[in-house]
Amino acid sequence: FGRVLVSRNLTNLLDIDNITIYLPSSDAFFKYDAELGEATKWATLLTYATQNGRFTLAHLPKEGKIKSRLGPDRFLYVNTFYIGGRQVTTINGASIIYADIITDNGVIHILDSIIYPIGSGLTIAQYIEKPEDAAFTFSAIVMADIVAQSLKRKTNNTQALITSFSPNDSYLVDMAEYGKTPLFENITLLKEVYEAHIIENEALFLPYEIAEIPPKRAMFGTLRFYRRGGYLYVVNNRVHARVVKPNIPTTNGVIHVIDNLLRYVFHNAVQITNDDNINSTRMFNKCIKALAEDQLSRLASATLTMFIPSDFAFSKSPLFWQRPRFAPGHYTNIVAKHVTFGQVLDAVSLYDGRKLVISQDQVLTVVHSDGEIFLETADKKIRSRISVTDSGVTNGVVHLLDNLLTINFTIWEAISDIPALRRVYDVISKDIGDLRHMFNTGSDTLTVFLPSNMVFDEHRDIIQSMIQDDPEGFLE
Repeated sequence: FGRVLVSRNLTNLLDIDNITIYLPSSDAFFKYDAELGEATKWATLLTYATQNGRFTLAHLPKEGKIKSRLGPDRFLYVNTFYIGGRQVTTINGASIIYADIITDNGVIHILDSIIYPIGSGLTIAQYIEKPEDAAFTFSAIVMADIVAQSLKRKTNNTQALITSFSPNDSYLVDMAEYGKTPLFENITLLKEVYEAHIIENEALFLPYEIAEIPPKRAMFGTLRFYRRGGYLYVVNNRVHARVVKPNIPTTNGVIHVIDNLLRYVFHNAVQITNDDNINSTRMFNKCIKALAEDQLSRLASATLTMFIPSDFAFSKSPLFWQRPRFAPGHYTNIVAKHVTFGQVLDAVSLYDGRKLVISQDQVLTVVHSDGEIFLETADKKIRSRISVTDSGVTNGVVHLLDNLLTINFTIWEAISDIPALRRVYDVISKDIGDLRHMFNTGSDTLTVFLPSNMVFDEHRDIIQSMIQDDPEGFLE
């Protein structure tokens, strides 16, 4: 980063007495994908990342805004989080990883990300109406703000401090009519949902790296946070939304763009798997669509708890097993193994050791391990992690699983027809011979560790050499 400043004659911006500067680490700098040749952009970015005065970490506020040198309406925002017992201070969501580098004319703090300036000094209300990022539009929010005029005025007040989780139109415009109609015809409900996305009197910038984000009280309901698959999610009233773009700074707080409407539960247990927003449950939705009409009706209306295997869970089974021609009632059986009727079991009620009777031949045990919740089958052959808990539906609650809770295929069938094992299957079939009896009809119970396609490709020469030199040893 220093070489960039020198090459673009920007070092004069730092030749000032009594300043504090927040610079990205080398790793953070190399992640920056803007055009590096734009000196004016770098000058703006650098000026925004400095403040007048010497501020060591101990002198920074725990929360709140501090004036940037970019202008009177260009603030930097400080938040404090905790990882275990360790305190982490962030500036606009970027963590301070090296603090208090004292120099002759000021203080340097090193961040794990580059911080970006407020483009045009917009308030939250102004940004929602005319977002600077062309990828996002919020016309649905603008149309709905008639029910919360006082809140609209507050989000346009430069003296206020607000955090807004703002759903992008790309989700809301495509909302099913059975969701839109009851929402927009009920002014009280619409106002509650609107307020469920707002935190007053705080600019909560979300940390880019892993950190514990405590629950936050929204104007209506409570916001909770978790990370999954590299993404940050926010939850209010069992409605989960992915944070698509975090930490858009404004003159009176921060906007986080999300891909769902918080708090408003309008899907039933059938509809939620058909929602394009929940794109990791397509295979289970395929199973549901194969059900008879009376079975669908029961799933949609009866009180239930449903454990939905994600598409990732299905990817661990052979392709032939995923197809409807595998056996009569195959898809119906999958659904039946993942639903318990007559009770709503949230994460709190899934205590360690609890027995869940799914059907006459399906009894599950709840297992807690390393802070995670698992479901284990009676024969202990399957232990499936609940990767996402407590998604609300109108007739109960659903949880997302990392593994299916039913199996009826052998090790050989798995190896031969799981795409992620295609490389090793080809080699085993060719060079080691027919293992069908051992892996398919053998009487012994086996556990097999095999390299995925990615691992095989990365170490192809070593693996092939091992197989050629000692086929039996490789298998063992």
